[in-house]
Amino acid sequence: FRSAYQLIMADMVKQIHAGRWPLGGRIPIIDELAKTYPYSRMTVVRAVRELVSEGYLETRGKGGTVVIKAKSRPQLGILSRYDFSAPEQARFAHAVTCSVRDIVEAAGYEAMLFQEDEGWSQPGFPSKGLLDADAKGNLSGIITVSSNAPVWKRRGLGDFVSPSVDISYLASRHCVYIDYSAAIRLALRLAKKAGRRSIGLVSNMKECGGFFAKAARSVKVKTAASWMALDPNSASEETGYRSLLQLWKTERKPEAILVLDDITAKGV
Repeated sequence: FRSAYQLIMADMVKQIHAGRWPLGGRIPIIDELAKTYPYSRMTVVRAVRELVSEGYLETRGKGGTVVIKAKSRPQLGILSRYDFSAPEQARFAHAVTCSVRDIVEAAGYEAMLFQEDEGWSQPGFPSKGLLDADAKGNLSGIITVSSNAPVWKRRGLGDFVSPSVDISYLASRHCVYIDYSAAIRLALRLAKKAGRRSIGLVSNMKECGGFFAKAARSVKVKTAASWMALDPNSASEETGYRSLLQLWKTERKPEAILVLDDITAKGV
């Protein structure tokens, strides 16, 4: 929880960093600032005084209050397993991540965005960029959102130097991360044991396709590129439905389908 004067301070610092009030320039007088914020004049006065004490501003009598030091903002790392520029991958997770970023920025921090490195055969890979920034002491803290990091840490593969917290719409202790290469091999063995001579694949991980084809050949189960519906940008019930339609439009259909995503499987 932040007091009213702290909210004003955070916004004023944001204006300074954005260049609206440049170094050496005067900020608006108190009466003008009071019209900008939905708080009392005394609350605005306190916010300005606090920024003076923190070294952002200096009061120069008739010269007004000027910006004397645009301090660089402390940085907070935000890690997600999804691409920040592709909300269609997981719209709810993207919305949560954007909300966290906005809160971090409003609090006067610079949000440094990191995406988990790809490593589908060994889930839980952290971001090398984040680990480098963390090791160099560049971050005041780390927030992981919809990330594999908590599992990665519990597996004893390391920890962050900076203070960190995880935000997830699923309780981290309930998340299960599997080795997809092992899942593919198991599915192919089961398909062959059941007498299925051909198999298709539905997945939101495009990189699975090559491994899937190679593994299928090794157990003499037929597959084809036209039997693989690989959409790296979405994991939804709608994706599962569209993927199934795609496979059913092929002239020759597979005798089995492997779906590598629980939500997509509902659509299938």
